[in-house]
Amino acid sequence: CFRCDEVGHIEAECPNKPKPKPCSFCAQTDHEMYRCPLKVVCFNCGIPGHPSRACNMPRGLPERRVCSICFHCGRPGHFLCKEMRWYFGLEGVTCANCGQAGHNIFDCK
Repeated sequence: CFRCDEVGHIEAECPNKPKPKPCSFCAQTDHEMYRCPLKVVCFNCGIPGHPSRACNMPRGLPERRVCSICFHCGRPGHFLCKEMRWYFGLEGVTCANCGQAGHNIFDCK
């Protein structure tokens, strides 16, 4: 079955609920992209979850990294560890910024 990955029935006859799709921003499955609490990214410090007007960090940080804090490991420089993209079903992502496949807008260089 393509819905639940169990054997013995097909998707059209599946008694199980569909698997939730991951949020495009944070890869969590408890909400959709438009309700993501992290969709706002601070342009001052680069940390998701608040706008720059609410940022407590000093203005003009020399090493800010806009949209580049990993949601898996917490390190700067990428949005989601490449080895984790298969887990969240994000392998075939296309970037909304440049249109290239293999990365998303947060990882676009």
